[in-house]
Amino acid sequence: MSQYPAQEPQGQQPGDRYSAPSDPYHALDPQQMQPTYISQPPYPAQQTYQPYPYPTNSNNPQAQGQAGNEQKLAARFWHKSVLFFGKRGLLVAGGGVLAVLSFFVLPYYSNYSGYFLAAQTLDDKWWLELILAVLPLVVLVALQIMPRVKQQKRRWSLLLASSGALGILLHYLFLNDAISSNYWRIGTWGYFIGMVLVTIAGLLLSI
Repeated sequence: MSQYPAQEPQGQQPGDRYSAPSDPYHALDPQQMQPTYISQPPYPAQQTYQPYPYPTNSNNPQAQGQAGNEQKLAARFWHKSVLFFGKRGLLVAGGGVLAVLSFFVLPYYSNYSGYFLAAQTLDDKWWLELILAVLPLVVLVALQIMPRVKQQKRRWSLLLASSGALGILLHYLFLNDAISSNYWRIGTWGYFIGMVLVTIAGLLLSI
């Protein structure tokens, strides 16, 4: 019985698409049969709706700078005032300024201010209230800039307290002579409170 020589498997022809691979063992290589996964790009994050920002002063650098400058100026003014007058002196100054503004601007009786009562009715006693309100401011400045007055600080401080007390007394008597205390207006109370502050602060300065 004749034996035919074993024929080597012919390789796959390039043009033959349907022919089996020449190396069946290589085709079943488990390393090549592992499935491959293609990573997909992540989905973009969902954007939430944001309303259009309206322009405000907080987004305006010029407005912020102006507000900051105003605050700095106010802080500097307050700091210099405390250094110049002292805390008790500022109390005297605040009371005197309140009394002066009440005399000129705020109504004492009905719509009439103390200035109207002094100028239109030609009653000189109302001008005395203004003098007693301005006097503490003058004395307070003199205590800070005049060395001779500084040396007699206690005496001038008692003068401040006396002017405040006299202003309270005359203010009460003048108004009750013209109107009843039940009809006091905001200017009347403003002058009264201002002179009370002058009296208290003057006594504190004399201690």
